[in-house]
Amino acid sequence: MEFKFRVLHAQDSGSAGGTNTAPANGGQAHAVAQKSVQNTINTQNMGSENRRRLSPAIFSENSVIPVDIPIDTCIKRMPIEGVIAFTATYASGTPLLSPMGAISRLVPSFSVVADGSRYVKTLDLYVYRCLMALAYEGFQRRATNNDANLASTRQATTEWVSGTSAYPATTESIVIRETIDIAFENYFAYNLGRDITQLYTANLSTCKAFFNCGAVGNLNQDGNSAAVTYSDVDISFTPTIVENRQGGLANNAFDFVETVTVAQYSQQVRQQAFQLNTGNKLVGIGMFVQNGDTNKSPCDFALQGVNLKVNGSQDLYNGTFQELQDDNKGRFGVSDDQYASGKHGLQGFAYLNLLKGGDIRTGVSTKLSDGVSQIQLYLTTAASSGIDAATYTNPVQISVLQQQMIEVPVKQ
Repeated sequence: MEFKFRVLHAQDSGSAGGTNTAPANGGQAHAVAQKSVQNTINTQNMGSENRRRLSPAIFSENSVIPVDIPIDTCIKRMPIEGVIAFTATYASGTPLLSPMGAISRLVPSFSVVADGSRYVKTLDLYVYRCLMALAYEGFQRRATNNDANLASTRQATTEWVSGTSAYPATTESIVIRETIDIAFENYFAYNLGRDITQLYTANLSTCKAFFNCGAVGNLNQDGNSAAVTYSDVDISFTPTIVENRQGGLANNAFDFVETVTVAQYSQQVRQQAFQLNTGNKLVGIGMFVQNGDTNKSPCDFALQGVNLKVNGSQDLYNGTFQELQDDNKGRFGVSDDQYASGKHGLQGFAYLNLLKGGDIRTGVSTKLSDGVSQIQLYLTTAASSGIDAATYTNPVQISVLQQQMIEVPVKQ
């Protein structure tokens, strides 16, 4: 796979060594230069960033809700705002909102499909919330409002960054507002090439987002025995596209394809191979770990060793999951990933960036023509006893996010 770029360089009126030599008519030259700059700003219309609010996906239990994406533009990202409101009734127990939040529990799978078969995104939205916290150096909005008067407000006023959150008292109501961005441009290509991954839709016949909805009862934490009846349910997910309307097909030479697949382990494994996709360019890997306890809790220690290998022998990363987490914290500086009551926002999540110097041309080629027959993660989970033991009441679950650059098929 070959990446081609045309880089434009502004002419420097100074010397090669950077020394500024004032011309004899310095004042006049400065005025001319300043006027030139002003004219450039005023006359070259490069276009602004634009936003369009799309039709909301109205939640329906155990249904797939499609939303049409305009096929006349070039898309940078898609914020999705979820507004969840309901009245909860329960006779006993203490129901708790899952630490996984609201959108990902109501929409266990989210996808974006171009031309009916080109899957650009297949995502677990909680895993993606964690990823974008690294990209943005902080979490997007997630907040609640218990005992809300649903007849008068859909506002949420209490931040909810990590851990569980309490349901309202029985027969009372709650509002949850949560936003998750879907990125079509690779934020980690900060130095070169981020724009070529934007989703160009103007030559597509169709482009749709699919919200694969589960049950409203999924909002309750896994393993919680409180039986809840839901009424006055009002749930919607509204996507907005952030556009580069001046973008052409060159802005989408490659799809920034992201997929999440799940591995489950019912006992400790050592150097267990997890096969990654081949045939393209791998630019990043995210891992989200849930312990096998009754609550299937996000867990920092159930996954111990992580080893990324090409062809079973060449190491690209060999370390521990927690080392990678600590590196993420230092490199990306997520400001609100602080421990509170033993929990933190990125609990159970770590990201392995494979781009060198933020350059989209780098990463790992996984093409057979480049000598790659397989690329695998070798995973070691924690023992069931001893220090930092994992629980295997349920399987330990590892959700693996793969980020690939895949050439856009040429249309005849």
